[in-house]
Amino acid sequence: MKIVALLTISLVAIACSEHKVINVPKYWLDMGKPCVQKVRDQVTEQLKASMQHMAMGAHFSKDNINRPGFAKLFFSATSEKRNHVFDIVFN
Repeated sequence: MKIVALLTISLVAIACSEHKVINVPKYWLDMGKPCVQKVRDQVTEQLKASMQHMAMGAHFSKDNINRPGFAKLFFSATSEKRNHVFDIVFN
């Protein structure tokens, strides 16, 4: 966000010094809402994938299917997806 603001300010400064008018789109000046929405979308997708992997792990853990290797694979994928969400939100 800071990089975008710095880039915008530098472009405006260059334009003013050369007496040229650059039509900067208004949404470039405030990218807060689109960025927040994209982060929310990414978190939602990661959580959906985590739930899907958890369901698949539970399926392969059933007594009548009993595929512990597949179950372990999907349960570890679930943990990884949740860690991605944690990284996105808190870092």
